[in-house]
Amino acid sequence: MEKKARILSDKSELSGGDYLFLISCTQILKAERERYKQVFVIHESDVPYGRGWSPLAWQILEGESDIVITLMEAADSVDSGDVFAKKTLNLNGTELADEIHQKCALVKIELMEMAVAGDIERVAQTGEPSYYRRRVPEDSRIDIEKSLKSQFNLLRICEPRFPAFFEYLGSRYEVSVRKT
Repeated sequence: MEKKARILSDKSELSGGDYLFLISCTQILKAERERYKQVFVIHESDVPYGRGWSPLAWQILEGESDIVITLMEAADSVDSGDVFAKKTLNLNGTELADEIHQKCALVKIELMEMAVAGDIERVAQTGEPSYYRRRVPEDSRIDIEKSLKSQFNLLRICEPRFPAFFEYLGSRYEVSVRKT
């Protein structure tokens, strides 16, 4: 069976179809959802724990290496829809941002394939929800008084949108890490 897919970056581009997968979506879509037969959110936490923004980054900063990625129904409240499937992203602690996102994308593709194949089952979320706040540039500040080792998780999640940085003698310095 042939499937057609488009990657969109703005809700004004939503024209309707069978499935809409919301990945790294920062807005609640309401009226736009009516144009699709099924609207899914793919979220990088084991909801209801970790609803909200940048859950992958926050969990890595908390020292997590096995991160649940959830396929759920889009709902009016952030990350509150019924759950259809969960898969675990396994990290070994050495991956940098680009590698983390590549591995995460493969898990998300598996979840999308499961949804399109109908290999999913609806389950209501249970438990007390917790929420992550939006990351802001200040969240990428390196403390020059601490060791690099103690801040490695921060260094490995930083990317161009939120580069690692420190300030010293009145100047700001960006830090990047790459494997050789």
